[in-house]
Amino acid sequence: MPTKRSGPLVGKCPKCGNNIVLKKSFYGCSNYPECTFTLAEHFE
Repeated sequence: MPTKRSGPLVGKCPKCGNNIVLKKSFYGCSNYPECTFTLAEHFE
């Protein structure tokens, strides 16, 4: 089954191995809601 995407691919999820994609204001796993891994878009 293909993964769901909503933005450009930026890497692999450390929790499940699927793709990390840019959502609206954060990076999240393309396997959401099964995997809830996220990263902030901007780090300070």
